[in-house]
Amino acid sequence: MKFSTLDRDNDLSEKRNCADNGGGWWFLNCFLSSLNGYYYADGKRIATQPYGIHWGSWKDYDYTISLTFAQMMIRPKVI
Repeated sequence: MKFSTLDRDNDLSEKRNCADNGGGWWFLNCFLSSLNGYYYADGKRIATQPYGIHWGSWKDYDYTISLTFAQMMIRPKVI
């Protein structure tokens, strides 16, 4: 899957560019996760506010919760 940005729509959504949700990301059919969301210091958002930092594939994930910390780590491919 290619990375999508506002000027490069590489996601599979036919209706819109998923990067409109905030920041470049590996969107499939618009987002299940985004580490580029709005930062809420208390980790809470209400429905009328922009999406926060979230990882929606967790079981029973609540989209009113915004992560207050995320760390992306890259490791070399083991051959």
